[in-house]
Amino acid sequence: MAARRTGQMGNGCPAREVRVRFALPGGGNAVVAAEVAQTLRQKMRGLAGRTSLPAGKGMLFLFSRPGRYAFWMWGMRLSLDIVWLRRGMVVHITHRAPPLRWATLRSCRNLFYVPPERVDAVLEIAAGECERMGIRRGCRASWS
Repeated sequence: MAARRTGQMGNGCPAREVRVRFALPGGGNAVVAAEVAQTLRQKMRGLAGRTSLPAGKGMLFLFSRPGRYAFWMWGMRLSLDIVWLRRGMVVHITHRAPPLRWATLRSCRNLFYVPPERVDAVLEIAAGECERMGIRRGCRASWS
């Protein structure tokens, strides 16, 4: 399926949307319609400032080479599941990452979320969606 352009990403650029399909362990698929963060500015902003994220929606971050990319929750208004991917496989999931608040910032705890190994893609979805859809470590993922 071809990528689609949808709405605005908050910086005037049209958002490109892809369907991220996960092959689930017991058979079947889970599908997320994800906006692709294409520019550095889009990657830095991510989902910050959004007040809601519907079920089955998210944001996909693609990187040209594998790395241990750090994500933080500053400016977020909702909790997220962060799905860390390498070569089309889920290598780690950060479940229910809460928004970063001033109190958290002062404590210097959980300022950044970093995968345990190098990744080349990251998918952010609403907190609890991985559990609801059955997405877990080891699932194969593809997008188009």
